[in-house]
Amino acid sequence: MWRQTQVAKGVLTGPDDSAVSLINVSSHPHLDRAPIVEAVVNETREVGWDGGDAAPVREETIAKVWALLAALPPQVPMPEISAEPDGDVALDWIMDRERQVSVSVRHNGESHFSGLFGGGRKVHGADVFSCAVPPMVLSAIKQVVG
Repeated sequence: MWRQTQVAKGVLTGPDDSAVSLINVSSHPHLDRAPIVEAVVNETREVGWDGGDAAPVREETIAKVWALLAALPPQVPMPEISAEPDGDVALDWIMDRERQVSVSVRHNGESHFSGLFGGGRKVHGADVFSCAVPPMVLSAIKQVVG
C-alpha cells in the first residue's frame, strides 16, 4: 500500500520506500485552498500495479476523487490518499486509533465509508457522490477531525 509522505511536496512512498512522481493537477481550480496531494500515481493505471493482480485505477475514479475533494468544506483537512487493489481510491482521515474515517471512492461515484469515533461508536454505509459530499460522509469526517 502506498503511504503519503511530504504532503506539501506531493510525494507518495511505495511499499519499498521509493518515492514516486505524482500526476500533476495543481491547476485544479477548486483545490487551490490546500496543498495538492495526488491520490494515484501513473503506475496504478495498469493491471498488477501492486506487484500482484490489482485492478487499474480508472480516469473516472480519479475525476470523482478530485470532485469530492473540491466539494469538501475549506476547514476539512486534506486526507491521506491511496489506491486500493480493487481499483478504488481511499481517502482516510486518521486522528488516532479510535478516531478515523475512511471513504472508498469508485469510478461510478459510489462511496463506501466507515468511521470510528471512540468509545465504541462507529458508522459505515454507502452513498453516491454527485455534486456535494453525501451528508452521512461529511458528518463522519467532521466527527473525526472536529
